[in-house]
Amino acid sequence: MRQRSLFFFLLIPLLVNCTVGSSSTKDRFNVVVSAYAGEVVVHRGEERYPIKLSMHLELGDMIEVPEDGYVQLLFRDGAVVRGSGGSTLGIPDEGIVRLVQGESFYHVERQQARSFVVQTHNAKIEVVGTQFMVHAKADETQVALLNGEIMLDVADKKIALHAGEELLITHEDGAISAITALYPETVERFAEIYALKRVPAKVTEEEEDESELLDLRARIAVQGIELESLREQLLQKNQEIAKLVQEMQVLSHRAERFEDLYNTERRWVEKYKELLEAQEISVD
Repeated sequence: MRQRSLFFFLLIPLLVNCTVGSSSTKDRFNVVVSAYAGEVVVHRGEERYPIKLSMHLELGDMIEVPEDGYVQLLFRDGAVVRGSGGSTLGIPDEGIVRLVQGESFYHVERQQARSFVVQTHNAKIEVVGTQFMVHAKADETQVALLNGEIMLDVADKKIALHAGEELLITHEDGAISAITALYPETVERFAEIYALKRVPAKVTEEEEDESELLDLRARIAVQGIELESLREQLLQKNQEIAKLVQEMQVLSHRAERFEDLYNTERRWVEKYKELLEAQEISVD
């Protein structure tokens, strides 16, 4: 499956300072809207604002996405969060996303992992550098991992989820289903997201040019991420080969010792035969 890069964007200085409401600069948190479609709104306290491209969000903001839309957010450390249609997301604190309902996708690089957490009704997901999906429903939470690794905290239990795995958590008792390989429909959903072409909202020509530049930078960034992933895989393979060579050396050493023991034993047998033959001769 060829992954498309439109889902990933870099946080760059080109972002425009679009602000709404009345709050001081020190209260602003560096989360920026990089793409959206539909009438996405931001709930800030008792106020309600329509989303805008390059809009800066604040701690405590709640984003509501219509069924026919989506929103994509860039965090200051480069993490990318995409809320699908019908989702509601909040930013309660720095490096934390709360998924109230709906489906959301995440891309967090390994060096960012220590400061990024996703919360749902009954689970906390600690990111260890990965791409994954969370789907929060009224009675359950689905977590699916495309690559990397995440750590879930459910009812005071720590659960590690690895690439290509998913699980289901029920809200009432926090019961956890068996960890399984990604279901075909989950894989198809990931494919849809990566192949999704961004439908621009009503923006100015300047914003459209900015979006094209973001897309170009995103493609470059994704190539870098894929290259780093290949480097990690190569390093892992080299480590596996080194381990196999070491095991072969141990086995070879054991074989040499066995051969030495065998030769020693054979010499003793031959000497014993000689002694027996000499004894027979002397008796005769």
